[in-house]
Amino acid sequence: MRENGDAPLARRPDILPPSSRADPFTAFRNEMDRLFDSFFAPARYGAAGSSGFPFNPAIDMTENEKEICLRAELPGVDEKDVEIKLDGDVLTIRGEKREERSNESDQRRVFERSYGSFERSLRLPFEPADDEVKAEFKNGVLTVTAKKPAELTRATKRIPITRL
Repeated sequence: MRENGDAPLARRPDILPPSSRADPFTAFRNEMDRLFDSFFAPARYGAAGSSGFPFNPAIDMTENEKEICLRAELPGVDEKDVEIKLDGDVLTIRGEKREERSNESDQRRVFERSYGSFERSLRLPFEPADDEVKAEFKNGVLTVTAKKPAELTRATKRIPITRL
C-alpha cells in the first residue's frame, strides 16, 4: 500500500482484465505471448508505425455438399477498405482497420482496440470458377461463398443394409 492508502496500479483489481483477477499466471502468460508475437513477427501485425494492438480478423470456414462458406469478423472495418482476391484455389482477404481519433491532443489511459492492416490467405479444397464466388458484407461480417464444381457435388446415395 502507498502512504495515501491506494494500492499500486498493478494490484488494483478494478483496472485488471477479468481473467487476471481470477488467475494472475494466465494474465502473465497472455502478456508474454503478446510481447513475443509482436517482437518476432512485427510485419504480420500491420503497417509500420500503426498504433495499438495488431488486428487479425477471426475466420470461420464451413462446407456442405454444394458450397464452401467463409465468414470473417471485421468489426469497425469499412467495406471500401476490404479487398478479396482469388488466385486458383487461394482466397485472400486484405484490408485495413483505421484508427478513429477525435482529438490528437487527447492522452490515452487504456488502449485495447486493434488497428492496422491485415491479410489472410486460405487454401480452398477446390478451385472455384470465378463467377461462382460471391461476397457479402453486413454488420461487420464478411461472408464469401464459393460453389463447388459439378464433379464435386455428387448426390449422396444411401446404401441399405440387409440381414444375412
